[in-house]
Formats: sequence, C-alpha cells, structure tokens
Amino acid sequence: EYANKLLAMTAEVHKEPPKHPFGTYMQNWFDVFSKPNVEIATAQTYEKALRNHVLPVLGKMMLEEIKPADVQQIFNRMNGAKETKIKTRNILNMIFEQALEEEIIAKNPLRSRSIHITGKPSKTTEPYTSTKCGFWCSALICFPMLQTGGIWHYRLCIRCGWRKCWDCNGRTWI
Repeated sequence: EYANKLLAMTAEVHKEPPKHPFGTYMQNWFDVFSKPNVEIATAQTYEKALRNHVLPVLGKMMLEEIKPADVQQIFNRMNGAKETKIKTRNILNMIFEQALEEEIIAKNPLRSRSIHITGKPSKTTEPYTSTKCGFWCSALICFPMLQTGGIWHYRLCIRCGWRKCWDCNGRTWI
C-alpha cells in the first residue's frame, strides 16, 4: 500500500504540464488584451492579419511547440508590402510576450535572429488636392470634435500636406 501511494505521488510530480492550442490562446488574447483596449479599426486589422496569415500556419499547433521556423513560414507565405508583414510580426510578438509573461512558453520565437522579413515597399499615399482639403476643412464645421484647433483638424492639415492652413490660424505644421 505504501508503495502504491509513493508511485501515485511520483506520477503526480512528473505530470506533463497542460499544452495550449495556439488558436485558442490567440483568440483569448485578442478578446481579453487586445480588442477591448484598441480602436475598432485596429482590432479589425489585428483580426484580419491573424485570420488570414497566422491561423493557417499556427492555428492547430501547440503554443509551447512553436519554433522560429514555424513563424518564418508565416512571413514566407505572405505576399505584399513589407510593412504588412511587420504589423503581423508586431501582433504575434504581443501574443508571444503575453504567453512568456504567463510562463506558458520559455522563449519568444520571434526573438530569434533567424527570422527575416522581406517584401515590397509600401505604396506612398499622395497628399489630397487643395480642392479636396478645402472640402474636408469646410465639412469639419459640422462636427465639434473636428473643428479648427482640434487634433483631427490638425491631422487633416498634415495629411493634406499644408504647410500653413488658414483655418489653423496660419500655423506652420511641416
């Protein structure tokens, strides 16, 4: 009887810690740490990147078993701008850092020096024309939070490439 109890205690000590499916962990991270704390557009961008690029590669893997080569596959399979890949890396890094903080993983696979991200440069966005900027500036009157002097108005002026905006009292921005 004593030997059976000793065997039972030994078996409990040597139990493997539970594994965490990446897809489940990722969804929980998104619902708890990300979605409630970022803007709606940012949450949608995160969700799209995770659904389209990350889940097809890592979705069925265990979080503890993900290696740098698995993560590299995500970037290798992605087409498009390097900036999109970098954003996806940043999202993944937040997930792995949370798992590291919770002591689920011992090392963040994105910290590996073997991870390489390449791609086309992002397309440059042309400034609005003076006509379009004038339209948007006049439309701001309808929205108190966007009126002259507000942060969104200044952002519009920067987006328009205006060095001086009459509505901004001639302030120089660029």
